[in-house]
Amino acid sequence: MIPVGRVPLELVGEFLGGLSLRLLHLMERVTNWMRLGVETKRLPRGAAQVSVGLENAVFARTRLLVLMIGLLLISFVLWAGWAQLEEVTRGDGRVIPSAKIQVIQSLEGGIVKEVLVKTGDLVSKGDILIRLDDTGFSSNLGELVAKQLALEIARERLEFQSVWPERGEELAYSYHYHENAEQIVASELSLFQVNLEGLEGQVAINRSRVAQRMAELEASENQRRNVLDLLRLANEERELKAPLAEKQIIPRTDMLKLQREIGDLEGQVNTLQVTEGRLQAAVEEAEQEIEGVYTKFRQTARAELSEVQAQLDIIAEASKGAGDKVDRADIRAPMDGIVNTIDVSTIGGVASPSQQLMTIVPVEDVLLVEAKVKPQDIAFIHQGQQALVKLSAYDFSIYGGLDGQVEGISADTVYDESTREQFYSVIIKTKQTGLESRNKSLPILPGMVASVDILTGEKSVLSYILKPVNRAREEALRER
Repeated sequence: MIPVGRVPLELVGEFLGGLSLRLLHLMERVTNWMRLGVETKRLPRGAAQVSVGLENAVFARTRLLVLMIGLLLISFVLWAGWAQLEEVTRGDGRVIPSAKIQVIQSLEGGIVKEVLVKTGDLVSKGDILIRLDDTGFSSNLGELVAKQLALEIARERLEFQSVWPERGEELAYSYHYHENAEQIVASELSLFQVNLEGLEGQVAINRSRVAQRMAELEASENQRRNVLDLLRLANEERELKAPLAEKQIIPRTDMLKLQREIGDLEGQVNTLQVTEGRLQAAVEEAEQEIEGVYTKFRQTARAELSEVQAQLDIIAEASKGAGDKVDRADIRAPMDGIVNTIDVSTIGGVASPSQQLMTIVPVEDVLLVEAKVKPQDIAFIHQGQQALVKLSAYDFSIYGGLDGQVEGISADTVYDESTREQFYSVIIKTKQTGLESRNKSLPILPGMVASVDILTGEKSVLSYILKPVNRAREEALRER
């Protein structure tokens, strides 16, 4: 195959046609030499002999020449039937961005503080393009941060209270807050001390009640022991007097009196036992009330902790939104590209929400070229075919071109108002994104003009030579 994809096939045809004409002229000259030999036979005898020698020499040379021409023709036909030429469809186009032009907007709007780029600047993803005044957003964010700080300090106090006194009796913050939080920390410590004093006051009241009931219980137990001693003596006295009463040594009334005293003592013991039970229950109740005070203290802290945590969650979301607004005050490039237009450039001017501030033409790793192809050439183009892109900005003979392939073809023709012609839009995706010269990368920007050669097939040289003959044979004797 002969790689002539970069050479116009018309030039190849002209060269082959010229070669054929030269061969025809050579054959004509050989014929004339042979005709000259025939005419020498009409000369006189002596001259004829000389002429015959010359004729033989000429004939030998002619035969050799004809043989060489025949071999040359046969070799040429064989070569022309074997050698392949690339068929190329050409189109003019331009480099287009691989993504749509990006419209830069501001969600909230604001006062333009600074414009950091100008038209034509190459920007990278994340670069700041425009700064808006963020005073209002920063103030709101500062308020939320202050509330969040206060709630975080309160949360630590409530966490300590919710398990008090498991972590100890003195509140000590586990980490240092910002210096502006000293007053908040002092306030929370004071509040904790007040709550703790209230707790201790309630506990002290119940402990006093416990002590009082314990004293009463102890007095009752002492009294019951005394009564039991008297009862024991009375029973002993009854055992001693009982035989005497049976013998009527002592009056029966003494025994009845003694029996009545024993009954009274037993009644007192029973009463004291009931009193002791009531006092013991009162002591247990007071102790339970002390534990209840602690439990209520912790439960109240847990309830407040839940409320504080809920407020922190709300503030965290609000802070995130406020922080996003502050961040969005710096308008950044969404991708690598070139600043195409700037619609807001007045410092101090007002940018409305969702207003277009500027546009950026993306510059990505993929380079696309949109080529215009004539309708008569589109039938032989399909997706995946190889193509060569030549940029007018860089001399092809010096810098070369870009290899690519057909990425897409428009479904219908497009009308060009400037040329008043119909064409198909063919998208070429290049394998490289730039050219290099002397180890230096040459940028390729959207809008650059290019010519595209699309490889549509291959044909032999012989088919190009016979094409006019075949066309003439098909169209012969058909004209009016």
